[in-house]
Amino acid sequence: MAQGLADWNVKPDHIDPWFNELDVNKTLVAGQWGHAYPADTDEDVYGDWWELAVAFFDQTLDGADTGLFAEDRAYIQDNAGDWQTYEDTWPPAEAEHRFLNLTADGLGWDQAPEGEVGWQATKGQQTATDASQVVLRSEELDEDLHLSGTPELNLTVEASEDDVHLVAVLAVDDGEGPSRQNFGYLDPTYRSGLEDPQRLIPGEPTPVTIEMYPQEDVIPAGSTIELTLRSHDEGRTVPAYDSGEVTVHLDGERPGQLALPVSPLAE
Repeated sequence: MAQGLADWNVKPDHIDPWFNELDVNKTLVAGQWGHAYPADTDEDVYGDWWELAVAFFDQTLDGADTGLFAEDRAYIQDNAGDWQTYEDTWPPAEAEHRFLNLTADGLGWDQAPEGEVGWQATKGQQTATDASQVVLRSEELDEDLHLSGTPELNLTVEASEDDVHLVAVLAVDDGEGPSRQNFGYLDPTYRSGLEDPQRLIPGEPTPVTIEMYPQEDVIPAGSTIELTLRSHDEGRTVPAYDSGEVTVHLDGERPGQLALPVSPLAE
């Protein structure tokens, strides 16, 4: 199986958890390209993609012993262009999480969640420059942070209307300005699943989880992590149906946390 981690047509979440739940012998090649095979990009980023594809058909159709598919493997290219090899599953089941707490002043590993933040949700498509949003930043990282998997953002939100939308954008600033790395979108009506729609009750704090997309990225030491909260994503998501105030509560009883999956291969 091949998957572009920058494919926003057949999105990366189509393989999570589908690939891991397959009860057959399997191989995954995924990396930093879009809606294409690895060899369809400007260069064959995998190096021998077509040889691997031919070997697969030789083995499955002709019964040839290629020696390439005896074990389940996932070969994942990170944002630096390096290839990581995972056994059995990807995203890796053994990934541990580090938690960034949201505060009114930013993101912190050790700071207690406190305060609240909010923005104005507006109907229709908007751009980053004309819409209300909240931007929270971390301190500079002391060491490299190797992410492998699907970040999750847990929040308690309160809205003045029953049908506002939620978008979270994850970016990294290495000193040359923030670079978008991941995002997640939630229509909170479906916070419990598509089969259990529940409109928000205006004025009532409600816990929600915003899942982002699977990623394989190394954030270098000295960088800062940036999280933007808003109700639109410049045409990438369905526009909200209602305008209204959105408040995220960040007190101790209702902490806001960004869960970042750390690769088991991280040094």
